[in-house]
Amino acid sequence: MKTLIAIPARLHSTRLSEKLTQKIDNNTVIWHTVQRARAADVGRVVLATDSNKISIQAPSETFTIHDVDGEYNNGTERICGALSRIKYIFPWNINPFEIGLEPDDIVINVQGDEPLINPAHIQALNRYMQRHPEAEIATIVASKTDGKEGVKIYVDNGLCKDFYRKGKLQYHHVGCYAYRYETLQAITQLPQTKREKEESLEQLRWLDNGYKIHAVVVPFAHRSIDTAQDLIYAREVISYIYYI
Repeated sequence: MKTLIAIPARLHSTRLSEKLTQKIDNNTVIWHTVQRARAADVGRVVLATDSNKISIQAPSETFTIHDVDGEYNNGTERICGALSRIKYIFPWNINPFEIGLEPDDIVINVQGDEPLINPAHIQALNRYMQRHPEAEIATIVASKTDGKEGVKIYVDNGLCKDFYRKGKLQYHHVGCYAYRYETLQAITQLPQTKREKEESLEQLRWLDNGYKIHAVVVPFAHRSIDTAQDLIYAREVISYIYYI
């Protein structure tokens, strides 16, 4: 089975305007995210975006799918819609390639606002899916983060049992998922559930419909970029990041 990394990248953002085009060091948030995903070296990296303002900020060799017409509730729906509708990808100055995903192939969703994600964590997620063919969905959970409050996860016996924003912390959620391609197609066809709408957490739709989400535990993870304060933090630490 092969692996494809897909990065959903929407231009509009609420708390930090057009956050993926904001600068960290001399490059943008989305540039750093793509580079981190590529550094994992587990498969092709594809950017699924609704805007040229995003694609021109990515590394020039990035494989990009422009999906300007789709209406999506979340990044999972965006990458599924893009991959389902487009058979070939034509990157700049590179020969086109056929996506050609099989049902049990692995699609890793690295959210576009994760410029500090550790490539080793992406590798661990991919390795888990390769070694556990029964796993349909898996995600990264961190024992410790840099102090930012975010989505929390209750894990029991290696499975994510609940995702929530308020309450006692067990694990921190990291914006990175892995799915079997056939599972990705199935879960994006499900209607939104009441809990998903109340919490604005797409994972609750999967749990509410009986899907198991496997937890890949890592000791530490940096924050995603949601606010101006997050951007300041990223600028302070990015100089310590070494790109493979």
